[in-house]
Amino acid sequence: MRKRPYSPFACYQLRDANGDDAGSIRDGVYRGRDFQVTPLTPWDGVVRSVDVDPPELLMRSNRGGVILGTRVVFNSGEVLHLVPLPRGEDPHRAPRIEDADQYRVLLAAQELAEDAGDVERAAGIGIRLDLAAFYECPRCHNDATDREACALCQGDGFVWEGIEESSSSTLPAPPLR
Repeated sequence: MRKRPYSPFACYQLRDANGDDAGSIRDGVYRGRDFQVTPLTPWDGVVRSVDVDPPELLMRSNRGGVILGTRVVFNSGEVLHLVPLPRGEDPHRAPRIEDADQYRVLLAAQELAEDAGDVERAAGIGIRLDLAAFYECPRCHNDATDREACALCQGDGFVWEGIEESSSSTLPAPPLR
């Protein structure tokens, strides 16, 4: 289970403080509001998130900002909000879990595989969990003693990636399918 809202395998619409479109991040590739595709510039930047916490936005090899929760904070001080979008159907990739019930089933399947000693199967399920539209609850941290009383995750131990504990308001609910 992921520990933070940002997923390098997700699609995000970026919104400025007024709610206007300010670009996108798709599979870790950043394209700004005024992005123009040319043969030499297929993107504005990339997000480096492996072994980096918080994830960094690199723009032509220079660090342009960081992703903090559901916000992109640029070195210039500009702050944009990440609004998760459905990834869409891609026949070359496993479908991204965007349904809470399916996510619960995968969590249970991973636990059963671990209990049975099937490390390979548990690892494969873990990859699917990392790709999902949910992450570990930032308030109870999926701790069995705190989870049941947690108002943020309502006992699930996980929350949808558009929710961040530090903000009093949340992003819109995940899209219905």
